Amino acid sequence: MDIAEIFKSSIKTRKARKSLSKLLTAVDIIYGEFEILFLLLSEQPLRPSIIGTHLHCEPAAVSRIIKSLSQKDLIEYQHDDEDRRQIHVRLTKQGHTVIKSVVTQSCSPY
Repeated sequence: MDIAEIFKSSIKTRKARKSLSKLLTAVDIIYGEFEILFLLLSEQPLRPSIIGTHLHCEPAAVSRIIKSLSQKDLIEYQHDDEDRRQIHVRLTKQGHTVIKSVVTQSCSPY
């Protein structure tokens, strides 16, 4: 890949990131929250440790973001039936609606 192709790719990436940032601001979430919601959209429920592994985040960061999402009623905690110490996280109906909306709008050609 030559330097011109790298530059063009970089511009496309920045434009996409800026567009996504506007969508996230409109629904009052930040990129880290989006990543977790998007992960939960495809695979849920998940333990916070698994979320951290998938997103390469420290446990404290995952906990902070999950707490924020829970306060916004976008996710909910669920205790494991066999081991009550284990917590699973899943999307709420509102969380599902928000993430589907962002994904749909970000894929829209307009």
